[in-house]
Formats: sequence, structure tokens, C-alpha cells
Amino acid sequence: MITIIIRILIVTLSFYTASCATVNFDHPKEATYKLTKTDTTYLGEQLKDVATQHPNDHSGFYILSDGIEALSARLLMAEQAERSIDAQYYLIKNDITGHAFIAALLRAADRGVRVRLLIDDFFTNGYDAGMFGLNSHPNFEIRVFNPFANRAHRYLDALTSFSRINRRMHNKSFTVDNQLTIIGGRNIGDEYFGANEDTAFYDIDVAAIGPVVNNVSNMFDKFSNFSLSLSAMHPMIPTESPWFFFLIRISSLSLARTRCSALSRMEHVFNSTTLASSAFLVVV
Repeated sequence: MITIIIRILIVTLSFYTASCATVNFDHPKEATYKLTKTDTTYLGEQLKDVATQHPNDHSGFYILSDGIEALSARLLMAEQAERSIDAQYYLIKNDITGHAFIAALLRAADRGVRVRLLIDDFFTNGYDAGMFGLNSHPNFEIRVFNPFANRAHRYLDALTSFSRINRRMHNKSFTVDNQLTIIGGRNIGDEYFGANEDTAFYDIDVAAIGPVVNNVSNMFDKFSNFSLSLSAMHPMIPTESPWFFFLIRISSLSLARTRCSALSRMEHVFNSTTLASSAFLVVV
């Protein structure tokens, strides 16, 4: 019953958000950057022995061709994160794997891990309330790349700002503690990980360690701090009602935590495939 009430509240607030909000592209934001000196984290310690077997300027790669393995790797990395998670995606769908992914990020943020999520705005229609709720978490920052200015009628941007909104961000990376990263062709959605019975995309990811991880982190920083990457907090919603901030925050976070609880029953499936450090033996 409580979950149903929360869902109704989310829908109501989302409608209010969409009908009132426009993006303030001049809203100030603080530049954030990768965390360094993470060698003593769990992943840093686990990968240390592998790294010492090869020259310092070499990176190690492991191909993730299987969808279940690719999803398990991301969720397992999120569970092992101690300092930071940087996730950059074109698309995160509102489905089982999307919920599992966001739930893993939220659990990490609850543990004190700094989570930065950068997502392209093309497929976020209807997500503003949820993004605001998650972004209100002290350890969870969401930035939206090149957002549509008119949140309720996005097609209007095609008439007034087509050259701008046609510039989309297709980058896909997932980096934990600046020690281990996954890059490749997969967005976050059931069809990318073999969880959709009707549709399946055959994509490949690559997990990597070594200097290349720092390069991926630098790329993330450039996109995250870019002028068109805006916070999901203030520019996306109306600011005249303090009670609106409060209601949407507690309702969105409550729904996310409800989904976390439900997904915990499925974790034995997702975590059955482990990503051992010994797999990173292909060095270039």
C-alpha cells in the first residue's frame, strides 16, 4: 500500500515538474574531479599483484562479451567501491537492469561512496522527479548532458535549438575508485544484458586496469564539467516551493529504496559471476 502511495505521489509530482520547469543554463555548478590516491582501496589492493607483473605504462584488458557477466561485473564493482563511482551513459532504462544498476549506486552512496552519474538527456523524459530525488542524496550527484530546455514539450527545442540538441553524448563508462573501469557499447537496459525475452543486442564491453583508467576518469571529468552538463537538482525543476523539494525528495528516494529491497532477492543471480583480478592477464 505504501509503495502504491509513493508511486502516485511520484506521478503527480512528475506531472507538476514537467508542466512548470525549464532549464536554467546559467545556474552555477561546482567543478568536480576524479579521486586520486586510491591504491589502498579494496580494488587497489586486489589489483596490485597483477599490476606489478607488468611495466607501469601498460594497461590490462578483459573482454566482457557475455551480457550476464557484463552486468554482474558492474554490480560487483559497485558493491566493492570504497571511495568513488563515476558512471557515464547515453541511456539508462526504466526496467529490471536499470533498477538494479541505480540500486547498486544508491547502496554505494549510502555507504559513503561518492557517486557521480552523467547521463545524456535524450531518453530521460519523465525522469526529472527521480533524478532530483537521487541527486538530493549527499553522496549522489547526477548531471544531465545537454538537457532539453522545455521539460514538458521537448519537441519545441527541435524548432528553436536543433543544432544544440542534436549534439548528444554516447559515451559509456563505469569507473570505480579510479582503479577499474568498464567501457564499451552497452547502455543500461535489459536488452543489453540478455534480460529481455523479445529483444537482445549483441554488444561488447572491455574491463581495464592500469593507466588507461586514469584516461577514462579524465574524460569523465571533461564531460561532467562541460558547460552543457547541468545538475539534476535546481535547473531541472521549479524552485518557488520549498514543500515541493521536500515531497519529491522523500518520495523519489523512498521508491528507490523500495526497489533496492526487492532487488536484493535477485542478487544471487547477478553476483554469481565474479570478476577475478586474475582475468586481467592480457596486457598491451
